[in-house]
Amino acid sequence: MLDLVKQETERIESRFLEPACGDGNFLTEILERKLRVVESRYGKSQLDYARNAVLAVSSVYGKPMPVARSWKLTPISLFTQ
Repeated sequence: MLDLVKQETERIESRFLEPACGDGNFLTEILERKLRVVESRYGKSQLDYARNAVLAVSSVYGKPMPVARSWKLTPISLFTQ
């Protein structure tokens, strides 16, 4: 499935939304692919790497499981694992 959107995962600014993300496995793999592109293109410049890594992280969205009937669309966070 991810290979069907391979070209889009290589575009750092390309946005992904998964409305039923569950555990976030699909979005996690998309983000990992985007970050590999960032590393290969901007790995030599810390500033460019940081700027584009933030762009990659902020372009991946998932709808989290409801908490007290509250739904909110937020960027996926891999740092809470």
